[in-house]
Amino acid sequence: MYLLYFKSSCKLNTFCGSFKLNSATSAFNHLPDSNSIHAAWRFFKDMISLYDINNLFIDIYDYQSVPPPRSSPSVIVKEKEAYQYWLALHRNFPRVERLGIGQKIEHVFLDILELSFACVYLPPEQKILMLAKVISKMDTLKFFAQLAWESKLIPQEKYIELSGKLEEIGRMLGGWKKGLQSPSAQLVLNKTLTKQ
Repeated sequence: MYLLYFKSSCKLNTFCGSFKLNSATSAFNHLPDSNSIHAAWRFFKDMISLYDINNLFIDIYDYQSVPPPRSSPSVIVKEKEAYQYWLALHRNFPRVERLGIGQKIEHVFLDILELSFACVYLPPEQKILMLAKVISKMDTLKFFAQLAWESKLIPQEKYIELSGKLEEIGRMLGGWKKGLQSPSAQLVLNKTLTKQ
């Protein structure tokens, strides 16, 4: 908009006569600001704020059409809490170990969160297989956490708390899997499969 105004002003010689080659004077003398850098910055700042406001209204509109998220299973909530606790521990690792074993533990933790979240949406027969993978990843995580503790990367009291959280998550995952494998759950599963 300002560029079009600039071109039209030059054609009418109203702008070009007052233009000076001093960088502190404004090429936009019809604007309220006298410094061209300040005028350009203000223009971009105003455009960015308009862009943010437009996106805010678009986001509000989009969120009105999406139903609210359902509550997560308690095991996923516990996994997220343990991951948050791990992040605090991970920040205190020395750089080399943070990029080595720390990053490995981080990836395993994220795999556990991802697989557990995917389990929620799977049919029961596939949940059992996925939960077996999650439990296997949990055992791997416990091993690497113990290795970090043995390497004196995690203080003993922090390791005790972390391993307690991981043990609780492991029990919850095992209970979830066992509940799906119980005879009553198999009976319900068979009834739903025969109705289809």
